[in-house]
Amino acid sequence: MNRGIVALVFRCHLAGGTEQTSVETDRVAWLTRDQVRDREREAYSIRLLDALPTDEPRPAIRSHDGEHLTP
Repeated sequence: MNRGIVALVFRCHLAGGTEQTSVETDRVAWLTRDQVRDREREAYSIRLLDALPTDEPRPAIRSHDGEHLTP
């Protein structure tokens, strides 16, 4: 935690109604894995991709410099 930032990503599903914007969001989008990789910086996209279901084990903690993952 070089920068003292903790980011939590939650995997959710739509249980009813329709997605909509709010005072906290200006848009809502459903993205594929490739779209996440293309649209977001590595340090953020990996958080989203780690939250998606997979058969591969994933780390619970990752470090980054604000842009890229660090070893």
